[in-house]
Amino acid sequence: MPSTPTFLLIEDSPFDRTLIQAVFELVAPEVVLTVVPGGQAARSYVQTTMPAGPQVVLLGLHLDDEQVWAVLACLRQQGPWATMPVMVLGAALREDDLTRAYGLGVSACVHKPDAVAEWEALVQQLVVFWSGVQYHSGTGQRFSR
Repeated sequence: MPSTPTFLLIEDSPFDRTLIQAVFELVAPEVVLTVVPGGQAARSYVQTTMPAGPQVVLLGLHLDDEQVWAVLACLRQQGPWATMPVMVLGAALREDDLTRAYGLGVSACVHKPDAVAEWEALVQQLVVFWSGVQYHSGTGQRFSR
């Protein structure tokens, strides 16, 4: 794994993009977070960018015009992107969305938190799980394994 944790966020909501970026900067400033603002931009990015990482893709479930499924299909057809972990983030996770997402090879579906503190905890958990960066309990200070 690369020494610098890397994530790709695909999210069409300007509010959610700004919030997620701010939380990453606050709790995991060592992470390189690339942000792509929506489905069409994501497909273009995936088709023209050969990843050295990101280590994981964070994909907003409710992209414009059902493009989340087109983005997932595109990821799974593009060489090194095909096996990259993808986590779907959604405010409302319906059973049919979960079934379809897992059928397209998603690693996990996660409910978008409602509070900033919950976002902070989620981002710390994502960074720990996917990149090996650890945080001291209660202090938020990081250390690497």
